[in-house]
Amino acid sequence: MPRERLTTERVLEEFERVIQSNRHFYLNDSVDVNVVYVEMPHGGKRTKRAETNLEKHLMKKRSIIRIRNNDQLCLARALVVAKAKIDNDPQYTSIVNHRRAMQTCLARVLHKKTAVSLGPCGLDEVKRFQTYLSDYQINIVSKDHQNALIC
Repeated sequence: MPRERLTTERVLEEFERVIQSNRHFYLNDSVDVNVVYVEMPHGGKRTKRAETNLEKHLMKKRSIIRIRNNDQLCLARALVVAKAKIDNDPQYTSIVNHRRAMQTCLARVLHKKTAVSLGPCGLDEVKRFQTYLSDYQINIVSKDHQNALIC
């Protein structure tokens, strides 16, 4: 079906058609519907797509702060930088600058206060950081899953 013909009404009609067989289905709460439109490739020739240089794109985005390090404290570094940004910390410029010791120091302090061992972090460590930073909401987005929220 062409994208132009895909409307909310058509999606809901199809949804109703599929659930007709279940008489006990009630739609009382809100429902999230994610629609992914994939354009089917046409045979015959190869189409050229404009390549996006991710590095250049990220450099232009003011809403994205790149965490540069080689000490495997990137999650804690990202959290202390984000917290400083949200809190309008007067030392934000010192905290965001990875060449300064403040970011490293604050990341290590966060690890110590949460009893998370230094090194790479997974979802279990994220949960411990979230418990400690209860006034904030940590969202982890997966690039490998179409930017889906995984935590």
